[in-house]
Amino acid sequence: MSWKDRTQVKKGDIGEEIIVKYLEENNYKVYQPIIEGSHPFDGFALKYGKLFMFDVKTKARMNKCNCTGFDYKHYKLYKQKTKELNLNFYVYFVDDKNGDVYMADILKLEKLEKTQMQWFTRSIIGWDLSLLNFLFNIGKDKIEQLSQFDTRKHKYKPK
Repeated sequence: MSWKDRTQVKKGDIGEEIIVKYLEENNYKVYQPIIEGSHPFDGFALKYGKLFMFDVKTKARMNKCNCTGFDYKHYKLYKQKTKELNLNFYVYFVDDKNGDVYMADILKLEKLEKTQMQWFTRSIIGWDLSLLNFLFNIGKDKIEQLSQFDTRKHKYKPK
């Protein structure tokens, strides 16, 4: 199976398209890898001399708490890239169940690391949604489009 044929990749591509459209509508020029396969982050965005890196996570919030998150190894990589390149790094969360889109600044998350970061498994970390920046809701049509690629093994029943 090719990279582009994987269910998770198709879902992630839709999430990336949503964020790229949002950035472009806000006058950013977006630069993304053209090679097929995994890459350390999804792209760069530039506006009036302000350049930043970004990654998009297309997944539903946690069921057990009002949180979202991702792999700790990705968090460490994002912090490393921020320091190496001296650029801001933003993570966009596209919730494929309720349609909410949030953005988090890695530097802000790093400041909250000791007090607000939660561990959900040995490798998954997260933050309460109230600590992230709510941007918009993608609407019913996009939620339905994303639901075609759902690989969640448990029901979506947030508390």
